[in-house]
Amino acid sequence: MRRRPLLATLAAATLTASPVHAADTPVQIVEKIYRISAGADGKWNGPSAFLKPDFRKSTFSKGLAQAVRAADAKNRKGEIGWLDFDPISNSQDPTVIGLKIAATAAAADKSTVRASFRTGPGTPLANVDYDFVLEGADWKLDDIRTPGADGWSIRRMTRAATGGKN
Repeated sequence: MRRRPLLATLAAATLTASPVHAADTPVQIVEKIYRISAGADGKWNGPSAFLKPDFRKSTFSKGLAQAVRAADAKNRKGEIGWLDFDPISNSQDPTVIGLKIAATAAAADKSTVRASFRTGPGTPLANVDYDFVLEGADWKLDDIRTPGADGWSIRRMTRAATGGKN
């Protein structure tokens, strides 16, 4: 029996990406991020969830939404902006193989979920952490980052793009 990759299975299960709902857990939100980013065919040939305005509106915390809007506003037409890669796949050539998603930290009002995957056969394991905060009754994405001293953070990148004004 031939096994389909996880993302193809997830994409096939939902022909249209479902929005994030108030009752979604942080793990469910990260699963949706990867399902949306993989596209309906699971081939990663469409825009990342990160770039979709409706997804940003329903998923980002107030602070992250404001920081990303401020950084986006600093982009000059025709130039590469503050974000020159896809943070969801941690690459410029989005592909995700062997995706595993698990909560790594949880508190009453904060949670971190890690997505681990490879971007191609034989590539090193990539880890992307998603930090969530509870806003009212809803979990909202507050940062996307890679772990370690040399890791990147969307929050740090937006501060750099705006001269620290967010």
